[in-house]
Amino acid sequence: MPRLDMWVAASLTILLGLAGCAEEVPPELRDLPPSGSAALDPARLPLGPAADGELSLSRILVAWDGSHPPRRSRLSHAQAQRRAAILCALARAEGADFASLARRFSDDTQTSASGGELGVVSGWSLHPDVERAARSLALGQVSDPIETPEGFILLLRHAPNWAQAAEVVVSFEGAVRYTPRERRDRERARALAEEIRRRVLDGASIEEEALRFSDAPEFERGGIAPPFARGSRHPEFEAVVWALPPGGVSEVIETPTGFHLVRRLPIEYAQVRRIDVFFQQASEDLSSNHTRDEARALIEEALRRALAPGADFAALAVELSEGPDAGNGGRVEPFPRGSQPYSLERVAFRLAEGQVSGVLELPTGFTILKRIH
Repeated sequence: MPRLDMWVAASLTILLGLAGCAEEVPPELRDLPPSGSAALDPARLPLGPAADGELSLSRILVAWDGSHPPRRSRLSHAQAQRRAAILCALARAEGADFASLARRFSDDTQTSASGGELGVVSGWSLHPDVERAARSLALGQVSDPIETPEGFILLLRHAPNWAQAAEVVVSFEGAVRYTPRERRDRERARALAEEIRRRVLDGASIEEEALRFSDAPEFERGGIAPPFARGSRHPEFEAVVWALPPGGVSEVIETPTGFHLVRRLPIEYAQVRRIDVFFQQASEDLSSNHTRDEARALIEEALRRALAPGADFAALAVELSEGPDAGNGGRVEPFPRGSQPYSLERVAFRLAEGQVSGVLELPTGFTILKRIH
């Protein structure tokens, strides 16, 4: 019999005390389903072994009056704690539907409609206590309630429902949908696709191969599309992606559009601060009146100051950046591959945490980055 942790023991004590005494049920529990006869499913207890690989989670949030950010909750801290304990017991019951509980009872309005689904997340984007709890779970296990400034959080760790891939499409004359960037017949297209696959298996970047050879519109982003949910893309493409482990490379696949090579990517996020200086020819912002040479000189000076010992990159962004994130210290929201210009992503994901990039030239002007996470 698995050891019952203190949260389970406490919630079972509450359940037994409430069974048959509906008139005594505290107000914070009155809307919850009857649960006095709920049978615990031991497989849902957080007793390990922890799962490897991507961190794919769903959550239920129980906020209290005073948790941050503020939510519409009138519960005291103690009431929220009791409510979280009961929801934990319900989520660990045999046949429990975590998604249904999240839709009905989670105070996180951004995720409750999707059953609490967070997708694949980076550990650094979570509260440290939440990350520790998440990484200790096996697939299908539900955490103890975790107290955070946001409220009490219950986690379910599950198999990823999101994936990401890079694709090279080598088309040919007569194929549908895509027009080859250079003239080639079907046999030449097949030979090129096979050669690309050999190079990728030998260590070449599929993103660089896509930039050079792919005929799909995504070639400008290295063949990468943002992460996608299961069921949102063409079934044949999804079947290929989901059959691969992260990092895996497919065989060359022929379709009416051409020959396809797919590499499944681990879903990762980067967060950076940036300093932008625009120049007149590139910027749609009419307030930018720098020539290209003037903008280059300004960004080079910004880089020199950013690399100085003890430099405060965030303060420099406030002072020097012309970008929309300047007032926030140049901090950009975390982003996955496939969501930013490829040249920026390539640099951002190669930087170590705390490292500052060189000068990048983008269509909008010049930028320098500092990797935060």
